Amino acid sequence: EGGMPLLSLQKKEDSRDVAISTELTDPQREEARRLTAEFDSVFSDIPGRTDLVECGLELSTTRPVNIKQYPLPFAVRQTINEEVEKMLKMGIIERSNSAYHSPVLVVKKSDGTHRLCVDFRGVNDVLVSDSEPIPRVET
Repeated sequence: EGGMPLLSLQKKEDSRDVAISTELTDPQREEARRLTAEFDSVFSDIPGRTDLVECGLELSTTRPVNIKQYPLPFAVRQTINEEVEKMLKMGIIERSNSAYHSPVLVVKKSDGTHRLCVDFRGVNDVLVSDSEPIPRVET
C-alpha cells in the first residue's frame, strides 16, 4: 500500500510469561505449557491489529457522533503527538477524515509516564447492544 513504514519494537513478553494455575493437575499444567509454547506468537506485549476479522458497530442514529475536544494543557500536547505518531508507525491506528470525533485525554500513570485515552462515551450512548453477546466462561 506504500504507506508509512511500520515501527519495529522488541518483544518483551512471550508464552513463558503466562501464569499457569496451580490448581491444575501436573499433566494439565504440562499440556498448558506445551500449548502456550506452540502458540507463542499470540503472546506479546506489543499491541497489534488483524485483518482476519472485521468489526462493525450498529448505532441507533445516522447522525455522526462528534464530541468537542476537551481543553488540553500545552505540556501534554507533545506527548499526545508523539504517542499518535508511534501508533501510526506501528500500524495500530490509521489516518481518517471521519465525521465522527471522540475527545482525547492524557492520564498520568503511577510511574510518571502518560497514557493516551479516548473518551468514547458519546459513541457508547448511541451503540445498539448486541443481542447475542460473547458467552461468558463459567468457572
